[in-house]
Amino acid sequence: MLHGLRMQRVTFHLMTDEVPRAALELASAGCFSPDLNNNQYKDVLTSTPAQEYRELYQSAQNRYDKVYEHLDVELPAPPLDFRWFPSIEKLRDVDAWLAELWAECSDCEEHQREAEEEMQLIRSLQRSLHNFYGLDIDLNQLRQKKSFLDLQVGVVPEENLSRLRQAAGLAGYIIEVFHREKHQTHVLIAGLLGHGEDNMQSVLHAAGYRTFPIPEAFRDTPKVIHDELIKSYEELQADRNRHVKKRITRANEEMDDLLACWRTLKLVEPVFKLGNSARCKGELAVIHGWIPEKELPVLAEQLEQALNHPLHIESHEPVAEEYDRVPTVIRYPRWLSPFVTLTRNFGTPRYAEVDPTWIFAISSVLLFGMMFGDIGHGAVLFTAAIALRKVLKQFTYLLLANGISSTFFGFMYGSIFGNEHLLTPLWHSPLHDPVSVLLIAVYIGVAFVGLSILLNIYNHITVASYQRALFSPGGLPGLLGLISLVLFFTLQQSPAAMLVFPVLLLTAALGMMAHYLWQTNTSPKQERLIVVSIELFESLISLVSNVLSFLRVGAFTLNHVALMLAVYAIAEMLPDTGYWIIMVLGNLFVIVFEAAIVMIQVLRLEYYEGLSRYFQGDGNVFVPLTLAEPNTRYRYT
Repeated sequence: MLHGLRMQRVTFHLMTDEVPRAALELASAGCFSPDLNNNQYKDVLTSTPAQEYRELYQSAQNRYDKVYEHLDVELPAPPLDFRWFPSIEKLRDVDAWLAELWAECSDCEEHQREAEEEMQLIRSLQRSLHNFYGLDIDLNQLRQKKSFLDLQVGVVPEENLSRLRQAAGLAGYIIEVFHREKHQTHVLIAGLLGHGEDNMQSVLHAAGYRTFPIPEAFRDTPKVIHDELIKSYEELQADRNRHVKKRITRANEEMDDLLACWRTLKLVEPVFKLGNSARCKGELAVIHGWIPEKELPVLAEQLEQALNHPLHIESHEPVAEEYDRVPTVIRYPRWLSPFVTLTRNFGTPRYAEVDPTWIFAISSVLLFGMMFGDIGHGAVLFTAAIALRKVLKQFTYLLLANGISSTFFGFMYGSIFGNEHLLTPLWHSPLHDPVSVLLIAVYIGVAFVGLSILLNIYNHITVASYQRALFSPGGLPGLLGLISLVLFFTLQQSPAAMLVFPVLLLTAALGMMAHYLWQTNTSPKQERLIVVSIELFESLISLVSNVLSFLRVGAFTLNHVALMLAVYAIAEMLPDTGYWIIMVLGNLFVIVFEAAIVMIQVLRLEYYEGLSRYFQGDGNVFVPLTLAEPNTRYRYT
């Protein structure tokens, strides 16, 4: 499958006052994508139709979202009646009602927020008060300076307490412990002012003493403060619960009205989503967009029946200059979804561009199977995919396909859990003829790179970029260069006369590349000559290296067999129990870690040797105007 659905560039000419109704019909059809960047009539049709609808919708929708979030309710999605369209007066009423409701909700929300903030503050004060429970004294007195007493509250490490007491006694101070916590001791220090407080400060500093601040809110004994905090917390909690209950009650009371608002806003939403795709001047309006070709007759009939005035429709197939703006619609079977995800990591196909998903899926599965060919390991992957389908979700199909491919190549190699003596191979074991395995890997590389170049040529032709198709290094010259290199390799043992054609073919390819690079380079002539020479050499080396990259396919094929031979060699050195432990662990290691590494190598080949050659990936996803949430009719993946 090269392309998705054929698209039509469509323009609807209609009366300005019927734009809202037309927008609703287009959304109900679910097959029209507005062209938001179209400026075709911008200078002639200078206004946006239904501007008041759009402004009221945006205001009402913002308020509805805030109310919905505040009330925290699950509203059912009732069916919509497309025969009824809200008038501008109805929309004004909805906006005004939502404004009043949001004012009440906002006030309730503010009270609830303030109560929760004060409750959080009380919890913080309760944690601080915990450190003063051992004191039966008015904490406000400790915070105030005295005329004859030096009172301090602080924390000192437990191991320094004894020495601190002795030093404090010499300075005329007493120390009382009122709370212990881990390795810290909370102490009350008291002494007469004017009797050695300077020396006492030095002693405290040496003992690692830290002053423990007393919050301003603590103005009584710890017990009294504790009771007051609990009382305040309970009052705030009751106030918050009243507002929560009020919110729930309000939500239940307004359920029907909220559903009516949702219905009204949903019917007006398509007008807002039309955006700049709709333009008007006076009584005339146009709507621009894209639609799958097969849907246009049905949609045209639907609009003609719904609108009161005549409707004129212009449509045409996109031209090459528009391909970068045309949205792409491609449908896939469900099992292809993981491969769609992997290709979309590289980009979205442009309209009329070759869709790489099928090529990616088939080639990646075959490459994985060739590098990880084993009947037993493939069966384990297949079984694991079924067992873990709830975890893997869409990637279940990827693991299933890889398991089947691995099993198939296991029959080709005659390998069951690395054992090659139980089954006659349909082909032969890779280690019995490693040269053939590596040669086949190179042939696969030639075919893969050649196909990528052909697809790149095709993509350039579809957008009328004939110069790039015929002369760029990734176009026809690249294909001719690849063919010439293959002929050189194939005819290397032949007479010299047989090599004339490959030489001429390579010379022609290099000449065509040089012509293209020279024409597209704007540097001064001397500098251009150097740049073109370097790029020409780089293109040739890149072509060779891209093909040789596929040697990793053969290398990992041999590596898989070698790893299993190593597992068997280690297992056979151990007694029966050890043998089976090593066999199980060794196979698990190969299945988990080597399979992951092989998959990484497959993706590397697909992305860098395949997609990067022919896939631009700068297309636009088809997003139809719709009332469905979410839209599934023209889902892209």
